[in-house]
Amino acid sequence: MRKFFLMGLFLCGFFACIMDSPNPNNPETTTEKVVEPKAYQHYLLPDKPTENEDIPKFIEKADLGKVLFFTKINGSACSDCHSPAHGFTAGQQQSCGRGCEGTPPNRRLIEGFEKPDIPAVKSPSSIGIAGSNLLLWNGSAGPDDINNAFNSSDSTKNTWINRFKLHAAVLQAFFATSEGAHDMRTNVEMVRENHPEILDMFKKVYTGVAEGRLCEVEDFAECVAAFQMRLVPNDSRFQQWLRGEEDISTQAKRGLVAFEAKCASCHEPPFMGADRFADVGFPHLINELHDGSAGGNAGRYSFTKQPEDSLKFRIMRLATNVTAHIAWGHGGTFNTLEGCIKGHKNINAVSEQETDDIVEFLNMTGDSELLKMKPEN
Repeated sequence: MRKFFLMGLFLCGFFACIMDSPNPNNPETTTEKVVEPKAYQHYLLPDKPTENEDIPKFIEKADLGKVLFFTKINGSACSDCHSPAHGFTAGQQQSCGRGCEGTPPNRRLIEGFEKPDIPAVKSPSSIGIAGSNLLLWNGSAGPDDINNAFNSSDSTKNTWINRFKLHAAVLQAFFATSEGAHDMRTNVEMVRENHPEILDMFKKVYTGVAEGRLCEVEDFAECVAAFQMRLVPNDSRFQQWLRGEEDISTQAKRGLVAFEAKCASCHEPPFMGADRFADVGFPHLINELHDGSAGGNAGRYSFTKQPEDSLKFRIMRLATNVTAHIAWGHGGTFNTLEGCIKGHKNINAVSEQETDDIVEFLNMTGDSELLKMKPEN
């Protein structure tokens, strides 16, 4: 009897071990215990920029910039191509800025408008520009020495104050021409006539400045840059999980593990992008306006004219409410995020399950406050 009793104890213990051990064929049992926030603190986003002695009235300028972002100046607004509900992207495959009418996703070209802003590439998200030294798909908006080798660890370029100044200068160039994406050339008389409430805001922000000097393009650019610098998705479920405030699903944790292994070498934390360029094999935009051969489709080459840069596009940030975008890829040619991941030639052997898991993880990076953002008035 003692022999049978001992044998019974052994079998009970053996089966208990089997039941408690992770099953490598069941992802639900393999990651939940090991995926802890402390191992992924490099994904923790910085706080939104706030007041700084180097930039007087930064928050007030950002508040004014928010109003300007949503206000049609000379017929178009930044939000026409950077819709909050769509991750601050166009909200449609074909970006349609100056020379278009309507609201996303139903903006259309105004018939007969000369030189409209209808690029062959998707409008990049405005979220997370505080994490970039470059703008645009070809990186043509950046420091003067950007054709030199870029050192992403250069702290003199990576401070948010330097990035703010850079983005303000870039926006000033965008706003200062009738052929730019947003023509914001104006003066105090035009603002007084068409937007008197904005003139009042300028007076409060730029105290001591002569009224005739208010509302210049550089002021518009400075305020919009301040607003955009504060578009940081700190309140996503993923960021809350990293801070120990909320939990995320087991599937999202699996997706984080897969993303870290197969995506993060290019889409670098915390903003999950990079000021580098790659050819990932995505197709170009082809529609009634574009035949796929436009110069913008040359990627980085269209700016540097270096043959090795042909078809290389900037590695865009994914911490941009990316699952709310309408289209993905530089040409907006993928209508699902899953399709975009599968169409990426540089990802090694991502399974169907891993694709689904990565999408669920990216769902957790969305910030609902940014999705709902709109001007107070």
